[in-house]
Amino acid sequence: MRLEWLRDLARRDGPFATVSSGSRSRGHADRARSALAWAGAPAAVLDAVGAALAAPRPCGGDEGHVLVADDSGVLLHAPTSTPPDGPLALWGPQPDLMAVISAVREPLPMVVAGVDETGAGFLPPGPSASTEDGGTVRRRAVADECVALTGARLLVLTGEPASRARLRAALSMRARAVAVEVDQPLGTDTEALHRSVEDATDRLRDRERVTVLDRLDDPVTRSEGRVATGLAEVTAALRAGVVDTLVVHRALALSGSTVWAAAKEPTAVVVDHDVLARAGRDAIGPLGAASALVRAAALCGASVVLTDDPGRAPAGGTAALLGPPARPGQTGAAPSA
Repeated sequence: MRLEWLRDLARRDGPFATVSSGSRSRGHADRARSALAWAGAPAAVLDAVGAALAAPRPCGGDEGHVLVADDSGVLLHAPTSTPPDGPLALWGPQPDLMAVISAVREPLPMVVAGVDETGAGFLPPGPSASTEDGGTVRRRAVADECVALTGARLLVLTGEPASRARLRAALSMRARAVAVEVDQPLGTDTEALHRSVEDATDRLRDRERVTVLDRLDDPVTRSEGRVATGLAEVTAALRAGVVDTLVVHRALALSGSTVWAAAKEPTAVVVDHDVLARAGRDAIGPLGAASALVRAAALCGASVVLTDDPGRAPAGGTAALLGPPARPGQTGAAPSA
């Protein structure tokens, strides 16, 4: 999961309210407000959360929703792809980003293209084309341009099978690498197409997750020093700005493991509070380890992979694939704690 969509939220100082509920959680707005008030949330936060929970749910929030707020108002209010594990209402020094990314579908840049025998059904809009070679070339040019302009990680081809095959064969290497075909005729209901696209995105995320876990186990990657394992190694890598992909096992969020972070510098996350104290730096904590790691990863420009596979749980509940050190001034170049 790419975390650019959380970066602005992650760099705020807090404290934060994190609230989630399923679509059938009646009375949760009142319970959430009471829990936040008991935890010390100010009136401005209570009012913002109450208004958001009383309003219509976000589009697509049939299963539930999650929100994060601070004293400036609601920072994030998003539908969840599955019902949350249970109602949640927390007030604390960091947003519960582990709960957010566990429940919310990653915004995935994609292009959906539908083609039929005449080519007139191509989406997004492009010039009409026949099924002759010239028409295929024109449709391919539009698809290639859309993939390049959006940075799409997925190109979903729908429509008549023979036209799909001709279009796919004519795509550029970049577009073909992210293309998948969905057996969905043009003109069918949009809900069925939406489900097919969601299935395609879920399969892509599964493939990306397995690829990362395979790289963690790769002896060559480990011998090159490109893997950090456990809280101590992963927090050190985050402070150095060298994490490319963070891996968090869901059990870490339930383990009670905690870390500390430097005040106003969430990437300076440490296991031992004394590390910051010896450096003369103010510390915030103890913080839930899983959410603190996700927050630091968002600020470092890293991706995150969640796993609940007991057979592939990294030691200590977390691991990371490492890249080159961040350059001075680049996002994620945090001073060493």
